[in-house]
Amino acid sequence: MLRVLLLVMALGLAQPMTAQTAADQLKAIQGLRLDPAQCFRVRDLFIEREDVKLYFTDGHILFAEPLQGRTLAALFIASAPTDEGEILVVPPSARERQSLVRFTSEPVLNEKFRTAMMFFTDDTAQVLRQAIEANEQSRPDPVVGQDMAEKWSRPVGNVLEGLSPRVLLDTFAGAPLENGFFAAAIGGGARGRFDVVIDPRNHEQVVMGQTVWREGRRFYETWVKFEGRNFRSGHRKPVPYQGRLDNHDIATHLDEDLSMRVEFSADFLPEGARDQIYGFELSERLQIRKVMLDGAPTEFVQVMSANSSAAASRNNIIIAVVIPEQAATAESRRIEFHYDGKVVSDAGNGVYYVGSRDSWYPRREIPFASFELTFHYPESLDLVATGELLSTESSAGVRTSKFRARSPIRLAGFNLGRYERAQREIGDYRIEVCANKTVEENLQPKTGPLMIWSPNPAGLRGRRGSQSSPGTIISAAPRTQPPSPVSRLDYVVSDSAEAFSFFLEKFGPPSTQTIVISPIPGNLGQGLPGLVYASTRSYFKPDDLPLKNSSQQEQLFYSELLRTHEISHQWWGNVIGTDSGQDEWIMEALATYSSLLFLEQRRGRASLDRALGWYKDDLLARNDGGETNESAGAIVLGDRLRSSLAPDAARIIVYEKGAWIIHMLRGMMGDEKFFSFLRSLCDKFRLRSITTEDFRAAAAGTVSDSGSAARLDSFFEQWVYGTGIPTIRLDYDVTKSEKGFQVTGRLRQEDVPESFSVTVPLGIQTAAGRKIPHEVTTSGAVTEFTFSVPDKPTGVSIDPANLMLINR
Repeated sequence: MLRVLLLVMALGLAQPMTAQTAADQLKAIQGLRLDPAQCFRVRDLFIEREDVKLYFTDGHILFAEPLQGRTLAALFIASAPTDEGEILVVPPSARERQSLVRFTSEPVLNEKFRTAMMFFTDDTAQVLRQAIEANEQSRPDPVVGQDMAEKWSRPVGNVLEGLSPRVLLDTFAGAPLENGFFAAAIGGGARGRFDVVIDPRNHEQVVMGQTVWREGRRFYETWVKFEGRNFRSGHRKPVPYQGRLDNHDIATHLDEDLSMRVEFSADFLPEGARDQIYGFELSERLQIRKVMLDGAPTEFVQVMSANSSAAASRNNIIIAVVIPEQAATAESRRIEFHYDGKVVSDAGNGVYYVGSRDSWYPRREIPFASFELTFHYPESLDLVATGELLSTESSAGVRTSKFRARSPIRLAGFNLGRYERAQREIGDYRIEVCANKTVEENLQPKTGPLMIWSPNPAGLRGRRGSQSSPGTIISAAPRTQPPSPVSRLDYVVSDSAEAFSFFLEKFGPPSTQTIVISPIPGNLGQGLPGLVYASTRSYFKPDDLPLKNSSQQEQLFYSELLRTHEISHQWWGNVIGTDSGQDEWIMEALATYSSLLFLEQRRGRASLDRALGWYKDDLLARNDGGETNESAGAIVLGDRLRSSLAPDAARIIVYEKGAWIIHMLRGMMGDEKFFSFLRSLCDKFRLRSITTEDFRAAAAGTVSDSGSAARLDSFFEQWVYGTGIPTIRLDYDVTKSEKGFQVTGRLRQEDVPESFSVTVPLGIQTAAGRKIPHEVTTSGAVTEFTFSVPDKPTGVSIDPANLMLINR
């Protein structure tokens, strides 16, 4: 009977989806319930999905009701106290094992569990049913199934709601099972609930992680993320991410209350894909009203993403657009989105904050593409945007401005306020700076007068045992106001033009002729093509009120580094870019170090060394668990480094360790080759994306000899793909020799594994005033060395030129 029942179910799986609309299909997916008739008592059941092994030792498996003949979910419950399941995952690389240790204290996940909510559009339903059929101890149990369905249909539906965009993508047009995904929410074990996802549409198919809340903040902590076993071996190929947008035309209407209405159109290029549904990201603050394809309305649904998804981490939703079958085979179609909402907010005092700067218009990935932007906005405001200003005119209190990017760009944006402007011409280029007349509310002093207290007059202190009289108010003065950003316009435009000229000389031509620098409230900055968002604080000098009471490090960051960092993004991110989160560190590391290069140019090497020293301190600082920030993981983990264990680790590692990595490359190459290397990156990868391996190969091509190339390979494995900052200690003796003097010493290496090796520069000072360089490559905990010098040494120092990220 079991064999017949399972055969009937399996035959039903081949039936295609027949829902009339995507909205109907999505509603049906989100309304799936568990089916008591498909409940089975199981024992010693096993399935394997890539590197994930699932053992259902004892318990019940309950399938969801079929959706038009296809099963999309199943639930395992350890129903008796002695029942249990078990999951085994062995990460394939040392980096991923290290990541798993960080979150679970174990390099291999071997976890007992009591519940597993499973969702799939691959062949998991068939595999499970075949395993049940082949196991003689399995039997139907609809009585228990009834109880399970009543208790668990709602929790299963809640999880499925976040996965529904992905399920819809696969099921609407009956995508092949080999393109489908598997996901599971595992619970009831010692580690609480965690997620497992295997998706061939991702570059790294296997992902495990967990949502954690700490001090009111939500973190999604990715434990591991790697290519699946069959993908690593070449037996399976990732499903290509196809379909892109080009020739964007975006018309935006901004009302007096800062809400906006947008008509967006672009060429949609399927690139050979034959899907009938494509997903686009858009800010969750916006609402799609209509989607058109070649002028005719087409169906769409707007849905939230799963908490673990990249879109959710960016506070974006998914717009699933149906492409009619007859249009799916075309080379290009014109797609339109009509939507509204509010991404601009008032920060007070007539200062505005533009949010959702990466997702105020629909996008898939962010390839280089053409953009034309039109803005209709209140005449009382000023507006700047990416691209060259083509025209501006006013009518009936509304100003209309049009912009066009001269060359392909990756992102388009805008900013607005009540600006005064200054500009500088640099050859064929123009730097323009916008400044608000006032600062935002958060930078204003607290309201009310400042009370000034007078202490007791000198010489009138009370005698011992007597009571001193309190101080008295001698005046009530208004609080000092910060200077207007407008008063700093000349300073900011001169400073920015100087930085741009420096980068232009070092890196070559940027992607746009005009670069507009505009203020944004808060502590951040961002560099879009031709448009720089710079924190209001970056408009001031260290002695100005907004920075005066800050630390020296904060003063340096805002007054000297933030704007130049974002200006350098005209090259690092806009001339060349990256497609993967694991490569994004390259752009931020280069931008951070570029701002330090300009600092060195203006203030001298000591200023660069001071900033690098602060970065090192941040990397070596310990979190509440006693771990250093740097130990959170390799820099290629990118956003994965942000976790409840070290909330600031992603920023510190990607930006600050990244700057150290570029600085160490400079030391290995020497200045001439290093600056040639940076220029060659912009030339070779112009308007293209770069990977970490591309970056490594380009660096290797810059060094000439095989020994340096081999050392560079080791450098990347250790500093880019690994973790660790060694503590190096030196002791040495000097003896007279026939050739002069012999230095014999030991380098002691701590706080890193035995296999960690670093080439340590040594500086020898002699009685004759000479400075003699020497290098020692560490091997293990103690490395002994001996070398001769002609003059008597008066001292030996570690890394005197500050070329290495080491603790000493």
